[in-house]
Order: sequence, then C-alpha cells, then structure tokens
Amino acid sequence: LTSEKMKLLKWTTGFVSGEHDPQFEGTSLGRLSFLQRCLGEVVGLSWHWIIGLFILSMLLLMGKLYQQWSLKKQLELNDKFHFCFNLFTLFFFFLLVFVAQKFLAWYVFPVFPFLILTGSITLVELVNNRYLSWNRNVRDKIMIGILGVIVLLGTIPNAAERVRQIGQSLKNAPYQGAEEVVKEIKPYLVKGESFLFEQDLSWMLRYYLFGEKYRNLHYDFGDQNMENMKGMLFQEPYTNFYVLLDRSHHDDIFQISKTLAPEYKAEKISHSSGDNFRFFKIVPVFPESLNSTQKLPEEWGEGWETWWHDILISKWPEAKNIEITSHRNETAGQFEVKLVAEQVPFKNVVVSRMKVSIQSPKPNIPLSLFYNWPVFQEHQGITMQLKVNGKTMERTLLERFQKVNKIKFRTEQSLTNIHAFGQVGTTSLDVETDVHLRLEPGLVRVDVRRFLLNGWDLTWLTNLFKNHPIPPLKVNTFPSLGLRLINVEQQKRLIVFDYEAPERMSQ
Repeated sequence: LTSEKMKLLKWTTGFVSGEHDPQFEGTSLGRLSFLQRCLGEVVGLSWHWIIGLFILSMLLLMGKLYQQWSLKKQLELNDKFHFCFNLFTLFFFFLLVFVAQKFLAWYVFPVFPFLILTGSITLVELVNNRYLSWNRNVRDKIMIGILGVIVLLGTIPNAAERVRQIGQSLKNAPYQGAEEVVKEIKPYLVKGESFLFEQDLSWMLRYYLFGEKYRNLHYDFGDQNMENMKGMLFQEPYTNFYVLLDRSHHDDIFQISKTLAPEYKAEKISHSSGDNFRFFKIVPVFPESLNSTQKLPEEWGEGWETWWHDILISKWPEAKNIEITSHRNETAGQFEVKLVAEQVPFKNVVVSRMKVSIQSPKPNIPLSLFYNWPVFQEHQGITMQLKVNGKTMERTLLERFQKVNKIKFRTEQSLTNIHAFGQVGTTSLDVETDVHLRLEPGLVRVDVRRFLLNGWDLTWLTNLFKNHPIPPLKVNTFPSLGLRLINVEQQKRLIVFDYEAPERMSQ
C-alpha cells in the first residue's frame, strides 16, 4: 500500500547495510580524515570553516533553547527548523563515519543543502544576537565590520579559486562531458520506439534529457537482468535497443555480447572524444539457415495467414475461434487483414474477444522468421480492440484467487462493480468495490471509488495512499505489433480497450 512512500526508507537501509558488500570499509578514524577531504574538495573551503560554523551554530542554538526554556516561552518556528537541520547533519555525519558499510566522496552530497541552511540561519542569528547586534556604538560596529572582512577574506578567495580550478579542468579536458554525449545520442533515444540499457548513468540522462520521454532499464549481471534484457529483445521487434557505457563499464560489453549471442550482437555507433563514453545498438543476427527453414511469399497472402495461425495456436493454446482473413476494401482502396479470436490470454487479463485490423501490410520476411511473428516493414495503420465481459472476468478472478468462493462483476456508467465472497480461516469476507479505469501514460490506473468490507465503508482508508490496494493494469502497449492504448471504456458488462499504431513506412 505504501510502496512509493517507502523509497526513502529503502535507500536509507541499503545505504546503512551495504547490500552488495557487508564488510565495513576502512576505519572510523580514517573516515574522519576522508570526510575532511571531501568537504574541502567539493565546497572549496577548509573543513575548519565548515565544522567551526557548525559548532558555532550548535552553541547559539543551545544558548537560545536554554533562554527560551528559562523564560518558559514556546519555541519559535525558526528555532525548530534550526534544531532539525543541526540534528540531521550530525546524524548524517555519524552514519558516514561509524555505520555505513561503504563511504565514497559523493555520499557527502546529500548533507550540503542542510549545511547551507544551517549556515544561513547561524549568520542571521549572529546579526540578531544581542552581543553582535548592529544597534551598538561605533567601536562595536567597527569590530563587527573587521570580523566580517576577515571571514570574507578567509573564505571567498579559496572558494572562488576552487570553482576556477573545476571550470579550468572541465574546459581543458581531452574528452566530451555528459552534456555533449547526451546531445549526440538524444536523436536515437527520442525518435520512434527506442530503449536504452544503462548501468549507472540514469541520473545523468534524466538531468540532460529533462522533459524528453524515453525508455531505459538498469542492467546488472548479479540479478539476472541480462537474461531479462534478452527476453525483452524478443518481445519487441519494432523497438530499437541501445547500450550506453561509461569508462568504468567499457568491459561490460563483452559480457553483454556473450549473453545476447548468438541471436543478437552489439554494434558500436559512436564513442566520445577521450573514449569516456561508448554507444552501441543491439541488432539481431540472421543465421544462414533462416530462409531455408520455411518459405514465405513477398506479399501478404494465404501462406502468411496459415503461418501466423499456427503461431497463435502455439502461443495461445487456451484461445478459441482464431480466424485470420484478408480482403480488399474497395471503399477505402486498401488491402485489409483481420484477426479475430476469443478467450485470449493478454498480460494480466483474459480477453473475451480480440479484433485486429491491419491496413495494406508489407511484411519483412527475415525479421518475421527471426521473431517467429509477423513484422511489417510497411503498413497504413493497425487497430486492435479488446473486450472483456463479466463472465470472463469472474472466471479469471476465481482461478487467480482460490479463497474467493463467489464473485459478481457488473459494469455500468463508467464504473465497474466487483462483489466477492470468500473465507479466510474461520472468517467470512464480503468485499464490494466500485472502480474506475483511468488511462495514464504507461498504465491504466484503477481508481477505487467505493470499498466495503463486511459492510464497513473503508473507502477513506484506500484514499489515504497514492497506490490503491488494486494495482494498475500494465496493458498500455502491445509491442508485438507496435500498438499503444488510446482509450478505455466501461459499459454494460464490458470493458473495452482500443489500441492503435500509426502508419509505418520503410526508412
């Protein structure tokens, strides 16, 4: 119920526990010196200034808290913020030095905003403090001014020099940076159907491709994601797949090629100056025996329909009444292929009736044989409609949830009512819910409009969470034909999904 709200906790526990390496790296004393170097390297100031300001902030805060406590006054909002920032910063440093299994330079980054806020509040408190108030005599004002000049002379030149050094190193670098590389690969990622596999570059891509829609996936040799990569390649014949490697992962391409062989190979498209980035495209490898196994005609006809019919029977053994027909639509002046089938297993649902219409298809023989599925190099549009009726949905839910004894499914006026009866142990359950299917990018959101449990109205409880108890439907695409969901309708005992693929012409 709270999966998205637990991401911060998941990150924190992974950071503390070191999921990939349970060994504590280094010593606490060594980490203290490393923390000093990290603070000075990134901020541009000596760590003495940072820690000194932090200690001064703590002293001012403790003094003010004691004053408020002795006068029995309520703490002000800025004091509460000040306390929280100091406490979090101290806690974060404690994690880095004594708890976290690993400690790298960028682990210090999350605490910088809190250091800036803490320092800002501390400076304001110094100005407002009765000992350093500007409403003093001339001598005190001169002393405060001299103190301020000393602080500025001790901090600004060092910070400015550090910024200059960073800029100079970037300017004179013999290699392209992330921004230049992303500009080169952007046309590949945002044009048509594209998918990018990356290792540790998602943060960079999100930053430089902000606002652009692209698909990507993190691969990892340790959790079988490489096999998942290969499975995805076989499912999406119309998608262009790419791999982007930074310098530290150049050798990954050998393991990737080994995993993808012999069906696929990785072809290098480009590499950046200095060779800090390499960009590859994953392409299918057609064996020489491919054309000799089965002959298919150049144009769509009876041979293609028989071949596709046999594939559908093997892929959907439980489907019924599969029919593929073709005719020429004289009114539209187009050749049209139609597929009709019933009780089709479609991702998370069983479709009562599927209807596919393909206008003027021109098949690609090598790709079709390779994917064992009709792949079209040209067509003038494809549409698909899926209908799910009440009986099919009831039967599917009863098979999926064994503890449900009886279920009623009804759809009226854009709302679907599901009424289920079951037994959990000795407890009888009566669940009734009204849901509305709402099309969103990437999924079909299941909005719970009413939720009754044994007569108790728990709708308010489900509305507390962004993710409702019923998960979203991942039926937004049908990549085998390059289709995208464009509309969802709920009507009399039916849920209707409408898909569409625009005209596709040879490149």
